[in-house]
Amino acid sequence: MRDLAGVSVEAVEAAVPGTGLRERGALLLTHWGLSGPAILRLSAWGARELHGSTTGSTSLNWLPHLGTEALAAELESRREAQPARLVVTRRWRR
Repeated sequence: MRDLAGVSVEAVEAAVPGTGLRERGALLLTHWGLSGPAILRLSAWGARELHGSTTGSTSLNWLPHLGTEALAAELESRREAQPARLVVTRRWRR
């Protein structure tokens, strides 16, 4: 993710699986990890619940405004319009 440092996304949904903690808002990718209003609110609301946890994960929905059917329709539309185009054109290094 370091290659993506500085990239911001206006509307994502961030969640901590298994906790019910979920926030929507802007997200910023940094060279340390994730930041921005959605992450900061998630952290603030989850501070007590997550206190003492040594591991954790965050689930990100990059397109929270699209439901499952709308997302499938959008991807199908793009596949039909540009069948030779790849979704990913670059390998990200870890």
